Amino acid sequence: MELDAYLKQVRKGMRGVAKRHKNAFIEEVAAGAEYRGAVPAEDPRALGRAMRQVHGISMWLRMFFWITAFPLGLLSVPFIEAWYPAFPATVFLMLATVWVLLAAYYGGRISGLITGIFAALPRIIGLILFSLGLDLVNSVFSGYEVTGGILFAVLLTSAMLPLLGFLAGGRIRRPE
Repeated sequence: MELDAYLKQVRKGMRGVAKRHKNAFIEEVAAGAEYRGAVPAEDPRALGRAMRQVHGISMWLRMFFWITAFPLGLLSVPFIEAWYPAFPATVFLMLATVWVLLAAYYGGRISGLITGIFAALPRIIGLILFSLGLDLVNSVFSGYEVTGGILFAVLLTSAMLPLLGFLAGGRIRRPE
């Protein structure tokens, strides 16, 4: 009974790991405990988190991060404020940044990088489309312009999302 509780805690620490990796590791820990005749002395959740770092998260969870990053990036396009002045694009940029950091924390560098690309892509596409359609925008809203500072800020924040995802993956120190 003691071993079952221990394995349950290890399984909780491995949250997000592909089921086949999780089951294989749980069976390995159980076999080792039965061979030694005692429950391992390590912290079970810390052991599970360490194995999550080794095996990574499942592809489905990575795809969830990637797919949901695109709408967050789309809603963080600052040019939406030309049509809806009270729209909180900056809040969505902060949410996209946190989402990229979460993907990097759980999925590693590559997952953080790809999530950052999926969050930055709609911002860059929005910048290009808005710049090309500026005459149409000014026909409805007079005096709106895209200055060099705005272009630089949007490009810089868009470039920082994948870079942040790549650099943060595997570098965030988790409390033990």
